[in-house]
Amino acid sequence: MNWLTTVRRLLGQASDTPVGDRSPRNQKIVRISTARNEPMARLTQQVLESEGIRVLLKPIGPGYGGWGNANNLMHDVYVLEGDATRAREVLESVHSGGDIVLPGDG
Repeated sequence: MNWLTTVRRLLGQASDTPVGDRSPRNQKIVRISTARNEPMARLTQQVLESEGIRVLLKPIGPGYGGWGNANNLMHDVYVLEGDATRAREVLESVHSGGDIVLPGDG
């Protein structure tokens, strides 16, 4: 099983049987941003998932097994293609002080 098959299985795309054009099975997985480290990537993931957007994080470089720790590695943030525009809007709202309030921001 290659990594793309694994990712699709984790995102709920286990079957290759098409179920409509907007089905997750028919969408590409696209990178929407890069976080400077794992904690920032996890925060991004939590914000997006709180909005109902499924997220995949992938460390850049040697990965999780490279040094036994991926905390300081940059991480790419991926979502389904159909959620990409909304995900970017959510992240822009967070960065511009929009409606999403992060813990500790009051």
